[in-house]
Amino acid sequence: MPREHTDTKQRIAAATLQLLRKTGMDGLTMRQVAQTAGISLGNLQYHFKSKHLLLAYTAEHYFGVHDVAATALMEPGLDRGEPEAVRTFVRGLLQDAEQISDACLIFREMWAVSTRDGAVEQQVDDYYARMSEALTELWRPCGEDRARRATSLLLPYIDGYSISHKALPGGRDEVVEMLAGMVCELLGSS
Repeated sequence: MPREHTDTKQRIAAATLQLLRKTGMDGLTMRQVAQTAGISLGNLQYHFKSKHLLLAYTAEHYFGVHDVAATALMEPGLDRGEPEAVRTFVRGLLQDAEQISDACLIFREMWAVSTRDGAVEQQVDDYYARMSEALTELWRPCGEDRARRATSLLLPYIDGYSISHKALPGGRDEVVEMLAGMVCELLGSS
């Protein structure tokens, strides 16, 4: 695909995300996306024949960015479940979950859309599968079963935390210590 097509598609995805943040799925129209992206409706429809295809691409683009962000938090020692590395990783994930409320809005919109759109549902499922596989693979040196169990605890907790952190009785530091401690225990490195 020529670079200008990729750039245009990424600009369209960014405009779609901006509108999802602002108006949610109910307020999203192809015409608004084109206007926000600074292109004609015809140009938008050249790249995406339907809103369905636009949302599927936007989800793929969005979750790809989050894959990179999560990977950036991984540091030496995390693969062996070293307690300080696990604490730093968990702290980074929880901090991101608190600070990127825009991302939480988009995640919620993507989850909602995924209940009605199979392509977006597939992107959501693929994102979680990639995250699960990456964490399990990362912690495999601690043992297959230990890696699976630690991943099964951490992955769903992070998303839940992004939604509920303001209501929790413990602060982030306390939650980091508890969660990192449980992950280390599951990895056999506590």
